[in-house]
Amino acid sequence: IGEIGNGKTTNDTQPLLQGSATAGAKVSIFQNGVLLVTVDADANSGAWSYQLPTALTNGTTYNFSVSQTVNGTPSGQSPNYAITIDTTAPSAPTITSIIDDVSPGTGSLDKGQITNDSRPTLNGTGEAGATITLYDKGVAIATTTVSGSGFWSFTPTNELGEGEHIFTVRATDAAGNQGDASTEFRITVDTTIPDAPTIVTVTDNVGTPQALISGQSTNDNTPTLAGVTEKNSLVTLRDNGTVIGTTISDENGLWSFTPAPALGEGNHSLTATVTDGAGNISPATPPFVLVVDTLPPAAPQITAVIDDQPGNTALANGQLTNDAQ
Repeated sequence: IGEIGNGKTTNDTQPLLQGSATAGAKVSIFQNGVLLVTVDADANSGAWSYQLPTALTNGTTYNFSVSQTVNGTPSGQSPNYAITIDTTAPSAPTITSIIDDVSPGTGSLDKGQITNDSRPTLNGTGEAGATITLYDKGVAIATTTVSGSGFWSFTPTNELGEGEHIFTVRATDAAGNQGDASTEFRITVDTTIPDAPTIVTVTDNVGTPQALISGQSTNDNTPTLAGVTEKNSLVTLRDNGTVIGTTISDENGLWSFTPAPALGEGNHSLTATVTDGAGNISPATPPFVLVVDTLPPAAPQITAVIDDQPGNTALANGQLTNDAQ
């Protein structure tokens, strides 16, 4: 709706022609050089208008021009004013990808995937020059334009809310025709940081298994850590801040981990974090401190053998003695 620019397209097959002339003049309207009709310009303002009575043909360009007759004297014709009729709706555009730009899990999202990116970039294809309207659960939230090569891209200015989003797009061409909606692309936004996991037990498995307490020494350099967190989530274990491995919690949120390779001798400060399905990383657990000591003690020494019979003292190595005890 609105003015159709010279040389532009329109989906209105019976547009209203308007113009100006000398007040009270007879205005002759030509369509593709053929006289279409003569109308009277307003006696005061000189404005004139004419509503085309029959539909113009789709896909055809029409050149309109006018002349006026004042006091019986005709003028020359105006320059052509061209319009092209286009009532064909564009094909449905596509959403080809939604890109997560927030670490740790970046890249193209699958349909139905959870993401911690509240402003992911949507990409797609459509009719060159068309206006793309983006809908979330049927509500229009933004527009963008298809490039000359048939591609469009959009990154939300405002953050998407938590929860499920169902995106579709529709194309509106230069003539104002709107096509069908694309297929749906669903994602779930989850930016909530999960709670820290817990390290419930650390078990020494050398000999008879026994539960260790933080700060204790152990001769097991591959003790088993076990705990609880969100179900089906990635648990990352660190030793003195350095990642030593990962494991996945089960359907009940239970997890366990045995270091490989083995822990080295000395002090270890073990912590765990959890990364949920959206890529949000929890705070770390309080450190569980262990001292690994797998080295055998040094051999003891015999420093002296004492002859405790009267008149005798410490014996030298290899010396004879009458002290049988």
